[in-house]
Formats: sequence, C-alpha cells, structure tokens
Amino acid sequence: MSNSTYDEAIYIAKAKRKRAKEALNAIIDKQSAHGGASEGPTCLELIVEYFSNIVYAIELVLKVLSRDWDGPEKTKNGHDVGKMYRKAFGSDYCDPGLMKTIEKAILDQKFLFQPANGLLQKAIQIEELWDNLNIGFLTKSWGSISQINKSIEAGKEFGETLIRLVDKLTPAPIYQSESMSNSDKILLREHQIKRLEGEIAALREQGDQPVVPWDQIDHEVLSSRLHQEWKDEKRRRRDTLRCAFELRGSTNVDFWFMFVRMAEDIG
Repeated sequence: MSNSTYDEAIYIAKAKRKRAKEALNAIIDKQSAHGGASEGPTCLELIVEYFSNIVYAIELVLKVLSRDWDGPEKTKNGHDVGKMYRKAFGSDYCDPGLMKTIEKAILDQKFLFQPANGLLQKAIQIEELWDNLNIGFLTKSWGSISQINKSIEAGKEFGETLIRLVDKLTPAPIYQSESMSNSDKILLREHQIKRLEGEIAALREQGDQPVVPWDQIDHEVLSSRLHQEWKDEKRRRRDTLRCAFELRGSTNVDFWFMFVRMAEDIG
C-alpha cells in the first residue's frame, strides 16, 4: 500500500483542522447560549471531536514538513511528533512535554483520559503549536503549486448499502437534562435582546441603502468593512460568553451530560 502524497496529506490535515475549529466554535456557542445542553452534540462529544481531529492534523502537517514518507520505508518517524518537529525545524519544540502528550494521544486514542489527559488543559498550547506549524508550512511551500487528482467511484452497491442502512443509522430521540434555570435563561436572552436592539438602531441610523453591483464596489472600503464586522463579531461572541460565565459565577466548563433512553448496543 503506497503512502499518501504530501499534497493529499495537507488536504486531509486542512479538513481535520476545519472540523476541529467547528467543534470549538460549537462549544463556545453552546456555553454562550444555554450552558452546553439541549440540541446537537454535547460539549463532551465536541471536545473529543476537537482533539481527535487536531492531533491527527498536527501529525499530518509534521509528516509533510519533515518529509516523513521520502524513501522506500513506510515512515521514517512513526508517530514521534517531537522527532518530526526537530527534523522539520532543526530544533526541539519549546514544549517537549506537549509533543509527548500528543504522541501518546495518537498511539492510544485517549484524548481526555490517561495517558493523554493533559490535553484538556493544553488547548491553548495546541493552538499555538498549530499556528507555529502553519507559519512553517507557508514559509516552506510559498510559491509552490499544490495538485491533487483523485477519482473514487463507489458504484451502485454503495448506494444500495446506504438504503439498507437507513434504519440502522437513523438516531432515536433522546432526552437531555437542562443545566440552566429559567431565570438565568431570561437574563441571558435579555442580554441578547439588548445587543440586537443596538444592531437595529444602527441599521435605522444608516437608512435604506441601495444594492451596489459587484463591479461598482469599492473593494478597499469593502475589505475595511468586512474586517470591522469580523472584529465586531469576535467582540460580540466574547462578550456573550463572558456574560454566560458571569451568570454561572465561574469560567469552569464541565464536560458532562445526562440522558434517558432505552438501553441499546454501541451502534
């Protein structure tokens, strides 16, 4: 079995990074809106989704930067991310303990429990490592052209399989407990209403504005406006999250959930 090309590895790493970011964003939204309960995946599921994607994305990028698949052997470094970093950058990473924890998580697929239980306290260090790898990749690949040409046809059998699996894969309804009182929900929604009222007032102040065709748009002004909107959205999300934590009296995040449903197999 041949190794992936380096371009394919980066493509997969980007996809995993995207899912990791989506998981963290969902946790932020859940903590901001209703304390991590109700619709969608639980915060516990989301934090596992984050770690299970980000650690493998880190490994894939390091395999590319260290040219791990050059030569006849399947891999030069196995899952030793610290060794790959050293080969890619010429020195050890500033936090060798983090690299060892990531390696253990990859080998044992335990992202919240021993031996990799330290990951949960190192989310910011993991993000800093990713930023470091991102800069390294951009520096080394600047000006190069990435090319992937893959065609995978599953055939009619796979479509028939999907039809047969509908009953098995359709989730049963479940009940999940709430973690916020109605009074806290009211306070949180009042904060959201106040923010929306401010946005409405700003729109009324601007008055009705005609739609400008794309070729008549001042792109410098547009870029500046989008950047400001991005800053405003980050500030809004940060303020909403802080408000939710203040209502709880703590910034502690408990990754737990409770549900009641009929006993079933593991799927």
